Amino acid sequence: MWKCFGYTEKVEDLDWQAITNKFEWIRDMIGVPQDPVFHAEGDVWTHTRMVTEEVISHPDFLKLDLQTRHIMFTSALLHDVEKRSTTQEEFNEELGRIQIVAPSHAKKGEYTARQVLYRDLDCPFDVREKICRIVRYHGLPIFAIEKDNPQKSVIQTSLYGINHLLRIFSECDMRGRVCGDFESQMYRIELFEELCKENNCFDKPYEFESDLSRFIFFKKSQSSPDYVPFNNIEMTVHLMCGIPASGKDHFIKNNLPDLPMISLDDIREELGFKAGTGTGQAIQEAKERAKQYLRVGQDFVWNGTNITRETRMQLIDLFTSYKIHPARVVIQYVETASNQQVVQNKDRKAVVPSKIIAKFVRNLEVPDLSEAHQLNYNLNYGSN
Repeated sequence: MWKCFGYTEKVEDLDWQAITNKFEWIRDMIGVPQDPVFHAEGDVWTHTRMVTEEVISHPDFLKLDLQTRHIMFTSALLHDVEKRSTTQEEFNEELGRIQIVAPSHAKKGEYTARQVLYRDLDCPFDVREKICRIVRYHGLPIFAIEKDNPQKSVIQTSLYGINHLLRIFSECDMRGRVCGDFESQMYRIELFEELCKENNCFDKPYEFESDLSRFIFFKKSQSSPDYVPFNNIEMTVHLMCGIPASGKDHFIKNNLPDLPMISLDDIREELGFKAGTGTGQAIQEAKERAKQYLRVGQDFVWNGTNITRETRMQLIDLFTSYKIHPARVVIQYVETASNQQVVQNKDRKAVVPSKIIAKFVRNLEVPDLSEAHQLNYNLNYGSN
């Protein structure tokens, strides 16, 4: 079981000095201002302390299993980690005053949490990703009813198995501040819980009739989660995903050896480009080769890093919208331990500079089941 430094089940046992000394990203919260109307308690560090103490004091906290308690504790420490980089002042016309805001701090915080947990805290994949998703969506219970499609929003977060945790966390987030809108915000949180329960996805992932039903629901804006489409798909594309030197080539060799492969690295080499150059031309050539396989209904592997959701969705749209032979897409996410990735990178024919690897880790968006027909997490963590 993974344990977070500083974890305790009693507020009086929290050693904030030790936690602050241990983590630079905690120290960065000191002095970061918040809007005095909505956060009269003070800076981000003060708010983080208050939220963490509310989490471990919540009546449902000790009802959670021990690993989940560590997940909630760590999420509290990290949930506003990127207010340090996003906080700014802007004039709010509705309020008629200058307001302190931190736009996109939750999204950026997810990336930072993933980097910290992967590289610094040796956190197991499944634990890490729950923490990252809580950090990303900790504000959803407040804003779910304002979403264009509230149903789709809560069904998506249910795929991570965190809706019931978001309910607890959002209440603690509200109690961990000094404000005048507490009752109205708590009402929104209650609506979030009811919305989840109405869709049978509060304490478990929403259950779709099929992989294709799930894929179409997230792909089409007006689709119903209960829709059961006719399945006429006859071919499969395996879309690789993972930072450099994570083991994608090794996975393909051992698991998909008989399928033709489209590799951006190989195409660059064929076209005479050095590593990291000629990306546009390589992608164009790769897409033309993909269309050739799609025309004849030939299964194939697309091998590349594909670390962002946007990049994956562009490719998935190509594979699934081809009229002659639309494909079923399986994302093969590959990851290895941070120290092992460093070793494997040194063994590569073309070693990727450490600064570039750090950038990949910083920008990594781990895929989820809302993106494709199937998702496989292929993890090589040895005895971890």
